[in-house]
Amino acid sequence: MGSKLYVLFLMVVTLTLSSYSISYGNDSTPDSVIKKYYQADLEGARLSAEGYKTIKPLIAWEHEPGWDLVFITKNAKISKVEQLRKDETYATVIYDVIGILNGDDLLEIEFTQVVTFILIKTNAQWKIKQPVIFPHVSPLALSKHIEKVLKDNQNKQRETKLRALMKRLPEL
Repeated sequence: MGSKLYVLFLMVVTLTLSSYSISYGNDSTPDSVIKKYYQADLEGARLSAEGYKTIKPLIAWEHEPGWDLVFITKNAKISKVEQLRKDETYATVIYDVIGILNGDDLLEIEFTQVVTFILIKTNAQWKIKQPVIFPHVSPLALSKHIEKVLKDNQNKQRETKLRALMKRLPEL
């Protein structure tokens, strides 16, 4: 009975470590870095210092500005990845934008944005070198972010505006 329990324990540890390395481990391909980056961005990681920790291992720049402009995005996908040099690659990502949030003002506009990222390989890990683009956040993630902002808000006029914005996000 003890050996069966030990085997089960090893299986659980192996599965846990495997899922950990898929989510947080070294990024061996440029497309895996890009996918993790835009997925974290869609989930709102670049809207707070707390979330920034999730993308920090994927990028080569040290800091990002505080963003007042956010692209509300329903989807992102890689359209092309191509090697430039041995340790430099580019990846083209297509974003389906459905709105732009500037401060607390929403502009409902639909367009496709094409961004070409340059990635570099350092210490056997790919990182995004450039460009540093505005955050691209899903409506759901933006709504959750606004809920957090409302908890700290002291301005009734802004609260009214943010609550109205939250109601419009699911309609985009």
